[in-house]
Amino acid sequence: GLMAAVNATRIRKNYLRERKARREAEALLGERSIELYRAGQQIKEVLHLLESEQPLETLELKAAHHRLEKELEARKESERRILERLDTLADGLESQSTVLSKPLEGMLPYLAQLLDSELDSQQSTDVLVLKQTVENLVRLVKGMVEQSGGAT
Repeated sequence: GLMAAVNATRIRKNYLRERKARREAEALLGERSIELYRAGQQIKEVLHLLESEQPLETLELKAAHHRLEKELEARKESERRILERLDTLADGLESQSTVLSKPLEGMLPYLAQLLDSELDSQQSTDVLVLKQTVENLVRLVKGMVEQSGGAT
């Protein structure tokens, strides 16, 4: 009972840490998307100025356009890295779920077999509670992966 509670607490902490990291990455991705949009708008403005017949310094505009394109490329790369990190977090949570749930699932047939053996009333109650706890832990671990979007 105590070990199951400790494991459930550990699983929950890991889940919360992964969820927080994922939310931070998503917030950063949102900020980068806004920055990308703004950079795109600036490029459009520069292109519009380049195409207009206003007496502007062509070389300055070309340099500004080049700088904005470089900035846009850098932001796109940043967004790609953030998305990559989100995938890594989801894969890590899914992998951790497998590591935790497989041994727990392996216990279930033995607990069922133990329940079918000759036990006194207290032993039967204890084994039944243990079996239900293990089943709940397996559901909890798998549910966290599904909730995080990591299940494939």
